[in-house]
This record gives sequence, C-alpha cells and structure tokens, in this order.
Amino acid sequence: MSAMRYAKAAREALHRAEALDPTALDGGIYASLGALYSKVPGGIVGFGDDQRAEEYFRKALAVDPDNIDSNFFYGEFLLERGDNERALMYLERALAAPPQVSRPVFDAGRRDEIRGLIDRTSVRDGG
Repeated sequence: MSAMRYAKAAREALHRAEALDPTALDGGIYASLGALYSKVPGGIVGFGDDQRAEEYFRKALAVDPDNIDSNFFYGEFLLERGDNERALMYLERALAAPPQVSRPVFDAGRRDEIRGLIDRTSVRDGG
C-alpha cells in the first residue's frame, strides 16, 4: 500500500503543476498524468482510469506532437490494450523524434525501450 501512497502524492503534485502551467516540459505533465492513470489499479484500491489516461496522453500530444516521451507512453498504453496498429504509429513517431542532445544516455535508453515495444507490436510482420 505504500506504493499507492506515492502514486497518489505524485498525482496531486502533477495536478498542482498542471494548474500552474499545463504546457510545461512540452506537455510532460500531461504525459506523466496519463502514465499514472494507466498504470495504477482502479476501483477501490487506486485511481487508475484508462479513459482519463487516454485524455491526458492526447493533451500531451496536442502540446507537442513530436515529443518522444508523450508518443512513447501513448504507444505503450495502446500496445498494452491490444491496439498494436495504433501503438506502432505512435512508437514510430517517438523513434523519429529529434534526439535529446542534453540527455544522450537517457535518449539512447528511451530509444532502446521504443524499439523493444515496436518488436512486440508484431504488426509489421503480420503477426
């Protein structure tokens, strides 16, 4: 249950940040909220909500449609829900994002994650 406490604290901090400047970090606040709502359990245990997650991912992409993280998280979300075709589209967009030269190690790691998810889509080879 302590993990849920941290997730709720993160959600509250992100909502406060959203109230200050929702476009900060090129839509990163929205992408982070989307990731939280998609990963946290729903029901009485948590606050997870796929519909809200998707709304936040779309808001993040409206702020910066070429953002590597927003496309990555939305692609991962779609893949986890079995929408491989749409997932592939967003993952390829993430992979095509400009390199983050100020964070080369992070950028390389994120691109490896994206390639791994693309391999899981199995859309390319008809699988």
